[in-house]
Amino acid sequence: MVGKGKSVAHISNSLDYVLNKDDAKIIKRNGLSGITSEMLQQEFAMYQLGNIRCEKNIFSFVISPHIKDCPHISNEKFEYICEKFMKRLGLENQEYIAVKHTPPNKRTHLHIYCNRILNNRAIKDYFIGKKCQKIANDIAKDLGLIQVNKIKEQNIIVKQNELKEIRKEIYQRHKKALRRKITDFETYMIYMKQEGVEIQPTINRKGEIQGFRVSYQGHQLKATEVHRNMSLSRSHLTTKQTKHPSLKKFKSEENDLDMKITKSEQITKKHIENGKEENKSRRTRRNSFN
Repeated sequence: MVGKGKSVAHISNSLDYVLNKDDAKIIKRNGLSGITSEMLQQEFAMYQLGNIRCEKNIFSFVISPHIKDCPHISNEKFEYICEKFMKRLGLENQEYIAVKHTPPNKRTHLHIYCNRILNNRAIKDYFIGKKCQKIANDIAKDLGLIQVNKIKEQNIIVKQNELKEIRKEIYQRHKKALRRKITDFETYMIYMKQEGVEIQPTINRKGEIQGFRVSYQGHQLKATEVHRNMSLSRSHLTTKQTKHPSLKKFKSEENDLDMKITKSEQITKKHIENGKEENKSRRTRRNSFN
């Protein structure tokens, strides 16, 4: 079960949507009797007259059970979930309305709009989103429903198992290359590409190849992350060209920049010398005039 929450302003359009979309059904209302969105908005405004400075004066919540649980949750159970949710947030005595939506994809969920103003003060909304998720998760646990954190843990395990298989497949192709007595790194790159594994050399500041990364089926890993024996040294792969070509370009650009700087310095120096000579001639003319 997923729980979301935030403070919002100007809910007229939201109320229209909530009351008129996806087989909307009012599950629970507290302190509100309005039928239309206009009537509900007027009621909320009445309770909020004591604090006109707070713009985000409504709490908006969404409670979404897992799609596998949705067919087994009756309206009465949704009402119970709503009451537990609001009580754990400390909002059970506030004015609110809860509406159930059943969209075509059958992901049934609740929309709750709640007055945020109490005794002319705005109820704090610090970390309201995290609180909602924790409360929804606790309610799901109490009711034996699917918990979102359990799904995340399962997804992590699945990804870890998938990555383990990816590493295994890359390392098998690596060992196959070594069994063919490939010792030259460039030849190794070509062979691995034929096997579906892209090799990207890692270049240090000196322009030397110090290792490599692998890319396979959308996964990018350091060679040593695949297996500790996949390093250049342990694989006994030699590189014919220790200096990477991009370094030559960099050095050429660096030399061009040095030449430009030197030329600029020479021009500046010449301007200074010409200025000194001009000042000297002016002083000479002034002295002769005196």
